[in-house]
Amino acid sequence: MPKLPQKKSAHAVVNEVSSTADGQEGGGKLSLVSKLAYGLGGFAEHNMNNTVNSMANPVLNVTLGVNPAMVGLLLAIPRVYDAFADPIMGGISDRFGSKYGRRKPFILVGGLLSALLFFLMWQIPRGMGETGYFAFFLAASLLFYTCFTVFGVPYIALGMEMSPDYEERTVIQTYRGIFGFISGFLIQWIFWLTQRDCFSDTLNGMQWVAGGSSLILCACVILTVIFCKERTVSSSHGPKISVIRVNDTIRALGDIARFHRLRFKIPVIALTGSTGKTTTKEMMAAV
Repeated sequence: MPKLPQKKSAHAVVNEVSSTADGQEGGGKLSLVSKLAYGLGGFAEHNMNNTVNSMANPVLNVTLGVNPAMVGLLLAIPRVYDAFADPIMGGISDRFGSKYGRRKPFILVGGLLSALLFFLMWQIPRGMGETGYFAFFLAASLLFYTCFTVFGVPYIALGMEMSPDYEERTVIQTYRGIFGFISGFLIQWIFWLTQRDCFSDTLNGMQWVAGGSSLILCACVILTVIFCKERTVSSSHGPKISVIRVNDTIRALGDIARFHRLRFKIPVIALTGSTGKTTTKEMMAAV
């Protein structure tokens, strides 16, 4: 079993290496403006994606008479498409290089085009028939989700890279979650807005509501790009890091974790679950 350095925790070593690689000693703290700006991007991300899922049935099925099975298919096909498009977009963004960074150009272009297509996808011509409605919305959805992928994948990656500090990265994701929650609350009122007497029906109401929403989404994207700083990671200026090659990565990480745990003669408590692990861990540490 390899002997690990005992002076620093793995957490501290990771943060130190990340800070040094970026030429930022102790520069991991983010301003409140940066966190709020990143949260606005989360608002746009959540709003665009979930409004489509929320309003597709009232518009296509209830108002235009499209078979509910076809509506379900319209919502499912873009999800399958995303499974292939997201990893490709991640690779493109990772390898991209410009003076504006490798994330923010895609966030700006993809975000603005997504907002535009979000508006256009609800401008469904009447009298097309069920097949025509299906074809129109499918084509618009695929274009929209392509641009949404160009925006969303680099946006999420940006949040993981804005700070070398683990705690700051956790905080910034909290801001994204809070703004996503606000968006989720507001989405529930969209249908209500489309039912106002000034609109002839749900489709007409959604066309106008989507127009106003698109302007708000554009503003969120622009503010995210302006106020979120993208760190530039250059391998030529970073420290030389030793690489340990193993046959089984998961087994090796488990062995290292076991070695570290056995250094301490204390009770061990395991936490698991999909959400709340970090919060619970911090609460237990404070007791």
